[in-house]
Amino acid sequence: LTFIDKAINLQPKNSEYRYDKSYIEGMAVVRTLLNLDRDYTAKELNQTHNALAKAILLERQAPEKPDSHILRGQIYSALRDYKRAKEAIQKALVLDPKNSFALVRMAVVDYNSKRIEAARSNLNSAIDANPNFKWAYLWHGIISSDNGKIVEARKWFNKALKVDPRFGLAFYNRGWSYLK
Repeated sequence: LTFIDKAINLQPKNSEYRYDKSYIEGMAVVRTLLNLDRDYTAKELNQTHNALAKAILLERQAPEKPDSHILRGQIYSALRDYKRAKEAIQKALVLDPKNSFALVRMAVVDYNSKRIEAARSNLNSAIDANPNFKWAYLWHGIISSDNGKIVEARKWFNKALKVDPRFGLAFYNRGWSYLK
């Protein structure tokens, strides 16, 4: 964000920089929400509403891009509103059917909605679209682990680590698989 702010100072009329800033700020809110292990505070809910507003502005600025729908889907998913999350991510996939990030986010929504086979199918589609997308391997591993398939889960975590040998979440989940 610091870099983008400097770019905006140099070129204040550049709408792409402002677009990127809004998207990153919105995803930062999502990250906060996803990592909470308690109820949201009023401040966090206000930030969420601001991020939703930014998603709408992004959609109006660049209706051909899937980012605004992905952001909105991420926010709804973090709020555990899986119906609206799925609708938003489906819009992103209409715009970009091979978007690995959107496919993985759809898989997570499916998984959280107890649609395991749909989740696996979306993860496989993400891998088909981008064989080096570590997040698809990670989520395959998480789903396998949560369903008691520990050896299979480790194979997925190892594939994620093959793509990115410094992928902390893959190490973390692989470690937990040994505790299970």
